[in-house]
Amino acid sequence: MNKLFVVGFAKDMDELQLLEMFSIHGSVDFVKIITDQDTHQSRGYGFVTMVDRFGAERAITALNGSSVAGRTLTARTAEGRGESPGRQNSAGDGGAGGRRNTESQRETGRIRERERSKRPRRPL
Repeated sequence: MNKLFVVGFAKDMDELQLLEMFSIHGSVDFVKIITDQDTHQSRGYGFVTMVDRFGAERAITALNGSSVAGRTLTARTAEGRGESPGRQNSAGDGGAGGRRNTESQRETGRIRERERSKRPRRPL
């Protein structure tokens, strides 16, 4: 099975329309459009699982960058939850739980360190 990440389709597109769009290029096993938890409306992205690699490659080649209802569609191979660089934990093993050390976070750490060094030390 080959899972594809698809983004940029119209929010009123349903899973059947997405299935039809991808099934032209190969056998589709599963389609999931991600929806908002509160409103249950499409968030404009989802996942399509193709049965074989060749169908997935054909779909990516044909659909990535194409225009659908005036919007540019992006289709690519989906990354696993632990494969994205921003999702690695401090151990670097790809598990969730870590966070990126952004410039603002590093600056905040520097300010805290300076403030700590200015405090008088307590005797032991």
